[in-house]
Amino acid sequence: MGWSGWLWSLALVNLVVGIFFSSSTGLHHVEVNGANNAAELKDVKKRLEPWSMVPWVRQSRPAMETAVLADNRLAGATIKSNIFGRGELSLIHREPVARIDPPANSDPKKVVDSAIYLDSSGVLYRDSRLIEFVGPSLEVPDAARLPQMSIIQTWPLNAVAKVSVKGQGLLQELQFKVVLDERSVISLEVVDGPHIILGPESDLDEKFAVLDRAFKTEKDKVLGYKLINVSAPDRPVFSP
Repeated sequence: MGWSGWLWSLALVNLVVGIFFSSSTGLHHVEVNGANNAAELKDVKKRLEPWSMVPWVRQSRPAMETAVLADNRLAGATIKSNIFGRGELSLIHREPVARIDPPANSDPKKVVDSAIYLDSSGVLYRDSRLIEFVGPSLEVPDAARLPQMSIIQTWPLNAVAKVSVKGQGLLQELQFKVVLDERSVISLEVVDGPHIILGPESDLDEKFAVLDRAFKTEKDKVLGYKLINVSAPDRPVFSP
């Protein structure tokens, strides 16, 4: 290869390196899948704006997804980008299964523009966009609302989420509250109905099986009880 060939090769290498490391390959256009509305779409794109100045070869997909997930209403985010400055982002929203009601002593004149919800995986999060929610109320200790600092959950919120879903299947149109107390005992408080003690998070399927059989055979009678205790599902207690 002569000098002219080497020069052309060097020029080509410089061109390729320049393209790869140029901010022109930054993330300039993002197609977002799963945004609920225009406000959320705008918010997500704003979180990704800093990456428009980062060359494609230096972009970190985990870092971009983490930036999007700063909105804790999202359960997941997956992004793909290419050297042409285009990207595709897919969002997964949390599915609320219960809602913490405002304190009874809260100021009635104060406009409540958001609420704390429990999602199907047992994560508490605040949302101001869910205007209508169909599901049970939720009561948990104040300490359970704090961010979990370890991999192992201190409070059985995943079990509480499961109870919220199973409770809706059992009680259907009836209004009820899911309660987690300081001892991690879970119970259901049915409006104009019984207080149902489920106990700790263990054997939930067996406990609901007992309740399901009771409701199917004598629903009216069961709803007339004051207290139902299935914390030991092989020895349930029904108290009038």
